[in-house]
Amino acid sequence: MLAESIPIAEFQGRPVADHPAAKYGQPPGILRVPREPVDATTVAEAVSVISCWYEDKTEWGDRVGWIYCSVTEDVVTGYRMHNRGWHSVYCITKRDAFQRSLQSISMIGSNIVGLEERWRNEQFWLISGASAHFAAVVQGLLKVIAGIEICFILTSKSAGDDNDDIYADLYLVKWTSLMIPPIVIGMINIIAMVVAFSRAIYSSVPQWSKFIGGAFFSFWVLAHLHPFAKGLMERRGKTPTIVFVWSGPIAITLSLL
Repeated sequence: MLAESIPIAEFQGRPVADHPAAKYGQPPGILRVPREPVDATTVAEAVSVISCWYEDKTEWGDRVGWIYCSVTEDVVTGYRMHNRGWHSVYCITKRDAFQRSLQSISMIGSNIVGLEERWRNEQFWLISGASAHFAAVVQGLLKVIAGIEICFILTSKSAGDDNDDIYADLYLVKWTSLMIPPIVIGMINIIAMVVAFSRAIYSSVPQWSKFIGGAFFSFWVLAHLHPFAKGLMERRGKTPTIVFVWSGPIAITLSLL
């Protein structure tokens, strides 16, 4: 039944050929042609498929279907499919064609969005590189050199703080240590600009060009850390004090060195 419905659905999914751009669509007026009503068996089969009850306590659900009862059901399902010989491919469709009159405007709108996305990607690349990626490298080295096991904690899927989650505190505590490196980097750059500005003022021969050059790069780093700082300020009262207790001495020590 499914195989027989595929060519029908493929034909009915085409656009109506009442426009010059639709060369191989359905013939004009096809929507006004009376159709035979769908029988009850087909409707029941469709309802059964979209409800996914066919996977519950069936051989299909045990061997081929989606893997439930797991917080990483998508990964587990993918691994299980590949282990059973299935192959996954990317579905890459052709880009939609644009008319010449809209083409220049579309390119200008796309360039602005592209620059914004690139800037945001650079911001999160720096934040993740100084926190999560750095912690992963350290844990990997500890695993290889010292044989220390890596503790993997899943992130919370709760939508807000009002949800009753017995592991909410666990997620909060485990991830706060990753805040220390970005905070240290931000503090070091702020200290560097303050010290450089003080030296330029009280120096007998102020070198303002050197100060401007160094301040530019420090400001560039702080601009990349802006999303992290904004999120940290919004979490006032939720971020443990121990994070700032560790970040302050580390930043001062590295600045003195």
